[in-house]
Amino acid sequence: EMPEVLAMSDRIGVMHEGHYMKTLSRDEATQEKLLAYAINSEEMLKDPDYGPIFSQVRERFEKEEINGLRPEYMAKKVEQIVNAKHPHLRYCVANLEQKLSVILKRFIPGNWNVDILRSYYKS
Repeated sequence: EMPEVLAMSDRIGVMHEGHYMKTLSRDEATQEKLLAYAINSEEMLKDPDYGPIFSQVRERFEKEEINGLRPEYMAKKVEQIVNAKHPHLRYCVANLEQKLSVILKRFIPGNWNVDILRSYYKS
């Protein structure tokens, strides 16, 4: 969870889709900044209306994390990956709805994907 990462880190490196974005010190790191860099959207930090939206999205993330996949399932997947003869660079380990969104992202225009994600996290 982000509060744990913030509490125990001196510096936090943020990546977006496998690319390094920024390293933040403990003093400058906030949940809002980490998320903005992780989704590659520094503009969000400048928008005064961003705070309530961020809180709503963070609550949704935390709810999904709490109600997410069972640790036993994740451990089994990690074991399969570690023991794979030729492991892939990336894996999608998620519930069906999340897996479908990853697949769909490849075939629809980017602005449609953004609209779908916005409506998902607003609900």
